Amino acid sequence: MSQETAALICSYLKKFNCSSVHIGGGEPLLNLHLLCEVVDVLTKNNIFIEYVETNCSWATTDKKTTETIEQLLYHGIQCLLISVDPFHNEFIPFEKVQRTISSCKKSGMRTLIWQAEFESDILRFDAKTTHKPAEYISHYGFSYFADVCTRYGIVFGGRAADIFRKYSEKYPIGTILKNSSPCQRLANTSHFHIDLYKKYIPTLCTGFSVPIEEIDCIPHKYPLLNGLYAEGISFLYNLATMQYNYCPRGEGYVNNCDLCLDIRKHLFNLSALYLELSPSGFYKAL
Repeated sequence: MSQETAALICSYLKKFNCSSVHIGGGEPLLNLHLLCEVVDVLTKNNIFIEYVETNCSWATTDKKTTETIEQLLYHGIQCLLISVDPFHNEFIPFEKVQRTISSCKKSGMRTLIWQAEFESDILRFDAKTTHKPAEYISHYGFSYFADVCTRYGIVFGGRAADIFRKYSEKYPIGTILKNSSPCQRLANTSHFHIDLYKKYIPTLCTGFSVPIEEIDCIPHKYPLLNGLYAEGISFLYNLATMQYNYCPRGEGYVNNCDLCLDIRKHLFNLSALYLELSPSGFYKAL
């Protein structure tokens, strides 16, 4: 995110009475220089930074880890949220996480471990290497990952949806639609994201985004968001089946969000009318 974008976002945060943020990614610390530039803009605009999220992939040596944390402290970052879970352990050796936590303690950086309860699970394996889901399942049983999804608090979306589908029970389309209700969490502002393209992502619904300056336009300019908020998943299903030849999956769906994501992929591939289906890279990656 550029400094100019950060400054613009600050003006909207103030307009909507939001005085604090957290910084996530991707991995924010892949580019420490740019991260510190954004932090300086936020601080200048009196926006408090609650924490910066990290998966610790950058913590390759004790020296680099300490220098990085000291740089963050210098720019006013007071807390790191550190991911501790089997999902990240598939790609990142746990010793990098341990190194970061240890360096934070020595440097005076506060930490928020998300989530500490998984540390004992991960330490059953070699901390110097990565470990795939199959290793966890072999050790803890097939239902382990379905349980982890619930314990970890994963939001159904993106690649996480594949994990839910693989390890969770599925329900027929009729059951999902029967329980349809207005998706009013789309209007929840207790936790939302703004991306580097200056787009507002309602609650945590990845694959939905609107320009931050058009938040007030959602009711009349963004029909998918408005329909889901007013009617729920049945609105999206009826639209997709009647106008875009959507056919439900025979194996069923985990929940409303599973069906919603599947329909949105279908609509994205067929129609350029729905501007809220963005960024395009999200759907192409799926």
